[in-house]
Order: sequence, then structure tokens, then C-alpha cells
Amino acid sequence: MQIPIRFKKAYKAHILQPPGNLPKLLRTKDALAKAYTASAIYKKRFNLPSYSLPLEAWPVDILTFWNRYATEKRRTLRPATLTMTIKSLKYYLGYLHNIAHEPVTVWDDLFSVDRLDAFITWHEERIGVRHSTHTRLVVNQLISLAVHFKHSQVQALKDYRRTLPPPEPMHNKHDLLLSLDDLERVALSELQDARKAVVTRDLSVKRPGVNRASQHRRALVLRLLLRIPLRQRNIREMQLHRNLYQDAQGHWWLSFRGDELKVGQRKGRINTFSLDLTKYFPDIIDHLEEYLSVFRLRFPNASTSPYVFLTISGKPFNPTTPLSLAFRFSALTMREIRLVITPLDPGHAGQALCNRICMQGQHDFE
Repeated sequence: MQIPIRFKKAYKAHILQPPGNLPKLLRTKDALAKAYTASAIYKKRFNLPSYSLPLEAWPVDILTFWNRYATEKRRTLRPATLTMTIKSLKYYLGYLHNIAHEPVTVWDDLFSVDRLDAFITWHEERIGVRHSTHTRLVVNQLISLAVHFKHSQVQALKDYRRTLPPPEPMHNKHDLLLSLDDLERVALSELQDARKAVVTRDLSVKRPGVNRASQHRRALVLRLLLRIPLRQRNIREMQLHRNLYQDAQGHWWLSFRGDELKVGQRKGRINTFSLDLTKYFPDIIDHLEEYLSVFRLRFPNASTSPYVFLTISGKPFNPTTPLSLAFRFSALTMREIRLVITPLDPGHAGQALCNRICMQGQHDFE
């Protein structure tokens, strides 16, 4: 069926009336990214040449100590944390080598307070803020490295950190806050669309209904976050029968413990988060069960994968997913609530949803 042609004929026959002028919405990731990169704030703060020093270009002594650190911390730090530390060191070393032109070749020289202060001062001037989260992270990670190797500069670095002001916010996130009722309405609207019949005459479609399943999944994720301010990692890594399971009384439980949480131990004991969804949030149980019994099965690998939430290709979500989910949530919100949002960065509108959700959370689950 050529639906656009039929609509044109209906308009010409005056059977249907055009809806009139609707607000222009940024619906896609590309549109959000285009608006972001065209902004003056982006050009001033982020559209700058890279100065980082690749890992393979690190001096031998520094690389040797880093490999030793990564080996010794492999059981206590997640790979993502080590990757984040590498990224910070790339920028710090890149500044010393490519900007200050004072290459550091010896591991001990990394912990010089004077060098660190010069880097922070330069970075603040570069992006136009008093102090940034990025430079604070570099300081914290250098202190962690110094503590691990019992370096003599540990106390000096800690004293220096105390002199730094709090990081200046890069975005005014309150401008994009939405009410919880608005967000719930968005999720329910998406759920309603997901339940519409799947109509396709294209025989080449291998997984009919996967787009509806994606809508259903997206609505469930949003409704869960509105009630339980989980970390995105917990959403990505949630597994059936391990983190999400049903007890003998038919109650659905959500449970995470140890390394599955940001804080794996509290007061020497394994940290545990466990919540009876059926007892505290009975309004989402029908949605959850419908997803698990009907819509999740439309994703590839649903019968073999333990993960609750799968991509349209049947894979678990990866650490880059939060940005893509932010795009989807922001476009979805703008479409359903009819808001025209101009984000400061492509994931900012979607991130604002998570900010709103977490600001409303009254419990520190981890």
C-alpha cells in the first residue's frame, strides 16, 4: 500500500484536513547533534584540537608503572574505571608533551604539584570555567595512583586538592527539568504505541515487530527509572533470574549485590540492594510481565540471552548506550510533550530526564 499517495488523494478530495502548523521538533540524533555542534558554547568549549598523548607514545617508565598498576588492580577495579584513568592520563601527559613542551619521562615526575597546577590553570582558561570536573578527575586519579604506590607526594597532592574550588557546572540542567507526571505520560504514550498491531507486507523483514518491542522496552526502562533511580549500568547489565526474578509467592524482585553496585562493600560487608517490585510498585508489574512474555521474545537471541534488555540486534547494551538512550528519550519526550528543546549537547535533553529522575529519588541504593 502506498499510504502517502492515498493521503494526498484524501486531502485533494477534502476528506482529510491538514493538521496546520505544528511546532518543529528535533526528533533524531542527527538533528540534536547538528544543533549542538552549531552552538557557540560547543565551539568555545569542545570544538578544539585534541592534545592527548596516545598510550603507545607514553614514555617507557610511565608505561611500565601503568601496566603494573593495571595488573595489580585488575581484581578491584572494573575495566571501565581503568579505561577512564588511561583517558585522563592521556590528556595530562598530552598537555605536558604537546602544550607545555616539558615532556615527562619519569613516573615520579607525574606527581609534581607545580606541573599539575599549570595543567589545571591552562585547562580552565581553555574552556572558560573556574574549575572543571575533568581537571578534578585528573587530580583524584593521580592521588589514587600515588596512594597505591605509596608515593611521597600523596599528602602534597591531597593538600592541593583542598585548595581547589568545586567544579563549575558546564550546563544549566534545571532549564530542562520535566515533571515526573510528564515523564510518566511520555512512557505510557510509548507503551500505547508499542501495543498497536504490527502491519507489514514486506517479506524481507526478518524480525517483524522488533520496533514495537523497542518502544515497549523503552517505556519500561523509563518507568523503572522514574520509580527507582538506578545507574545506567544496572539497566544495561540486568539479568533474568539473577537480578530480576520471581519468588515462590509470585512477587517480582530486583536485586544487585557486590561488584554489581558502585559501592561493592559497606563497613566490611558485601553491599546489597534488593527491592520487592510487586509490593512497592504494583502499577508496573503488568507492563513488566507483558514485556518479558511477549515483546522481549521479538528480539533476536531472546531465548538464550540472560539480559533483560536487548538491542534490536539481540545484543546486551554496551557502555556507550547511555548517550544513544539519551537521544531516544529526548526525541521521544519532545514528540509526546510537544516541547522544543535546544540542548547544550546532543545527549543533554535525555540526560535531563535522568537528572530529574535522580533528583526525585529519596534513597541512596548504593
